[in-house]
Amino acid sequence: MSPRPLPICPRSNSPLVRRGLIVAVVASSVVGLVVDSIVFLWLAFGSLDFLLGQIVGKAWMVLLSIPFVAWLRRRDERLGFASP
Repeated sequence: MSPRPLPICPRSNSPLVRRGLIVAVVASSVVGLVVDSIVFLWLAFGSLDFLLGQIVGKAWMVLLSIPFVAWLRRRDERLGFASP
């Protein structure tokens, strides 16, 4: 039996998931997209001049993914895969 993969930070999503999967996805995505944008722009260009554009673009992708995540959650509940 192979070990179960652990989340990167097990405590970060647990309280959020109890509030709901969609809330957890949005909250972790917002934090992640800001940190990712800062690191990417600094490493790639040595500047944060385009930070706002990066954040806005990634935020749109998070918003567009919410209906898909909600659909997956409903499907998993229907099939009995969702965690309690």
